[in-house]
Amino acid sequence: ARAFMAGADAAVGLSRRDLAATLLARARERFPTDSAIGLRYAALLTQEQDLTKARQVLEKLKQAGPDDAGVVAAIANTYALEGDFEKAVAVLSPHVARHPGEPSTA
Repeated sequence: ARAFMAGADAAVGLSRRDLAATLLARARERFPTDSAIGLRYAALLTQEQDLTKARQVLEKLKQAGPDDAGVVAAIANTYALEGDFEKAVAVLSPHVARHPGEPSTA
């Protein structure tokens, strides 16, 4: 998993987001529940404005770990970037209610 992420980081550093996306997609195939890989891939997709695909990646991660604050926040962020703030709040609210004392992921 680390090799894929290091390769993706290097590709981004070389302005090869396409290669980074390919490496992270392959990593997701091999490690589908690895939240670090999934979050990195979703972040890249979000930067590329592919919010629907980013959300699909994040929803799979949420199924594997529904209490992962980073995943929940990233899903909400995709809705906020689309201007759907009501949906963003609806995604965040149940998590905040279950974990009222949890610190911010920002």
